[in-house]
Amino acid sequence: MSSTTDKINQLIPDNNKGLVKPVDLRKSFALIDNRIAMFENGTKGILKIADAKPDADAIGIYNLPDFGEYVNLIPIVPIGEDSPSELPITTTDGYYNAVYFDGETFFQIKSTVASLSELKDWNEDSGSFPMTRVFEENIYRVKLGESVTIQDIPGQSEKWEIIGIDGVKVENEEFLKAWVDKDGLLLFGIRNDGSLYSATFDFEKNKVLTEIAYDDENRLEYTRDSEGKLVKSVEADGTNYLPIARIDNLELGGIFLKEKALEDLGKSLKTAGFGGGKGDQTDNTYIQLPIPKTIAFVNFEINPDELPTFKGFDIDTTMQYWDKEGNFYQKDIVLSVQGTSSAGHLRKNFTIDYKDATIRYENWAERDSYYLKSFYTDAFRGQCVMAYRLFKDVINTRPYNQRKAFYSDYQAPNYWNAKGAIQTDMSSGANYVADGFPVAIHCNGEFYGVYTIVQKKHRDNFDMKKGTAKHVWLDGMLAYDFFNGNIIWTDFEVRNPGIDFDINGLPYNGDFPTEIPASPTKNYIIALSNYVNQIDALTTTARKAKFLEYFDLNGIMDYFLFSNLVVNFDGFAKNWQFYTKDGVKWSIALHDLDNIFGQFWKGNIILVDEIPTKIYGLGAKDPTKYMHSHFMDETKLRYKQLRDSGIFSADYITDKLKEWLDGITYPMLKNDLDKWKDTPSFRNSKTNPNWVAYAMDESNLAGVQSWNSATNYAVGAKCKMALLDDVYGFKALTANTNVNPVTGSYETYPPDLGFFNSIDRVRQTIIQRIALMDATYNY
Repeated sequence: MSSTTDKINQLIPDNNKGLVKPVDLRKSFALIDNRIAMFENGTKGILKIADAKPDADAIGIYNLPDFGEYVNLIPIVPIGEDSPSELPITTTDGYYNAVYFDGETFFQIKSTVASLSELKDWNEDSGSFPMTRVFEENIYRVKLGESVTIQDIPGQSEKWEIIGIDGVKVENEEFLKAWVDKDGLLLFGIRNDGSLYSATFDFEKNKVLTEIAYDDENRLEYTRDSEGKLVKSVEADGTNYLPIARIDNLELGGIFLKEKALEDLGKSLKTAGFGGGKGDQTDNTYIQLPIPKTIAFVNFEINPDELPTFKGFDIDTTMQYWDKEGNFYQKDIVLSVQGTSSAGHLRKNFTIDYKDATIRYENWAERDSYYLKSFYTDAFRGQCVMAYRLFKDVINTRPYNQRKAFYSDYQAPNYWNAKGAIQTDMSSGANYVADGFPVAIHCNGEFYGVYTIVQKKHRDNFDMKKGTAKHVWLDGMLAYDFFNGNIIWTDFEVRNPGIDFDINGLPYNGDFPTEIPASPTKNYIIALSNYVNQIDALTTTARKAKFLEYFDLNGIMDYFLFSNLVVNFDGFAKNWQFYTKDGVKWSIALHDLDNIFGQFWKGNIILVDEIPTKIYGLGAKDPTKYMHSHFMDETKLRYKQLRDSGIFSADYITDKLKEWLDGITYPMLKNDLDKWKDTPSFRNSKTNPNWVAYAMDESNLAGVQSWNSATNYAVGAKCKMALLDDVYGFKALTANTNVNPVTGSYETYPPDLGFFNSIDRVRQTIIQRIALMDATYNY
């Protein structure tokens, strides 16, 4: 035995450490299911079993030098008489073979490898991997109840048995493959020399199988009847073909139906009385549909390069809609670009105007026009809509009669009679906050991207009337100048009441607003712009009373707390909407939440410093500042209610976000992000890891010096740099000198920076915000 061991040890490369001695063969061998593979039947060999890796699933697996993707190989080292340096791996008489097992498959060293050193020194630069798969019919196992020694060679010792290709044991090693009946009688076999064996049977004339073939280049095997008709086959890819099959019971792990099969299935289901949704509503001019549970499909009968690219360039096309819940329509539409800052993005927002249809989704107000939002800067393709729904949850924590800003419009005079106005006595669908759902957009059948159908900003969603002067709705930049009494009419649009002409007699254009002519509505707007200054001039006690006269406390408080929680930083200047029903008392509505959770408005940086430290809406003339300072006790109480409800929590918000993404579905979102690789909130930042971008725009970088290659920056030190489209602030994450914060840029807008968003990044942001707000409101 010692001489055998010495020869084996000579054959093993030096770097195969951890191999145990051959005396451990029987113990280790049993732990890998008694399996061994030999290149040629009857080849004399010795199995050399290795120690297990600590994290291996099966004892007996050892991590040899990494051969390409194959690791955890078990070596089988035969005996040889030649010296290790000259010993060929394979010979014509099968004198030397080496076979390895990776836990699932046996591999044999290729015959082109001339020495062990070639195998030992192989790496990815050496060329093709020097091992090949061993055919399964060369795999042996020890018979039940037997034990083997080194002298018991597979193919020679009767203690071994072949495992056939299909897993059926073949007692007679004369056959490569055989079929037996339930009693073990041989029905058909393929011998080692390729000849076939078939038992003798009596068949009914003209009904028998006349041919079973294995040499067809497109089929592994096939069966024809006496007339040559194909009755069964196994295709080269493993597909089983049966022209006609009758099956009483069928259990499937999956199913794929081709177009003809789908049509037949649909007809059969309809005939049997099955149905779903409302079917094809193309011919209807009024359509009411549910909000889809998962992403709906939309197709425009135009090519992608025919989509509108700028405002004023409208496209007439046909749109098909299918929600996968049995609802379909095809309608002629006008497609146009929507939005201001978003118009510069690679992927545009659109407006859909239906030519001959009014559509109501779920409980929305019915409309003949909807936004089709790209949300290009938002990798979630709809965190805005998710936030709208979250805000509805906030509102619904209040009693029913406090959920709308001007509830007196809806309040019955007493419990035995209402007002008799159907719009307010019943629910018209006005929610005072928008909603939407995801759709997969296609152009002439080609996938374009994940978009979101969103309710347009429309008076119907606020129960406003176009011709009522007191129903005023302002949309745009309403910041310090406006609330200081200095109205810049080009900064905002008067969305209601309808304005036909401006002060110069020209048609009023909300996309490019101008001053409106003298009217009661104009007087209400001017009065609003002076409210803050009027409150400022009063005593503290009088300020509270005046605020309650001019502003909706509950609505503004919920808006303020919610916007701070989700980091709606842009919601206290440009993206808040002021509205009134009586021309005196005003409330605030949410709008445009596509950049929240710390994401700046271009979608390419996170407000790193502001997330854990800043309470928004406390600008010098912000109405929310006066709510915050004069109604702190009420604000603390409301914050506690929302925290106690569980809505103001990281888990609740994370679940809402995941619910939104589940509606899109992972495959569809992946398709979208793979197609639109420059999405600002899901791309590499192209910043040096020593730095992180934290702010944008000179106005937010007062006192910050420009980056200097000679400056020694400590951890936390700041600098600014003018990049391709703006000035950005950077904060040092490590001490560094002469390390440029930026490593590159993009060809698409915005060209600078980026980050990778995720559900958990949002969760961590909410945790930071809650810690700040808990401390602020003594929770």
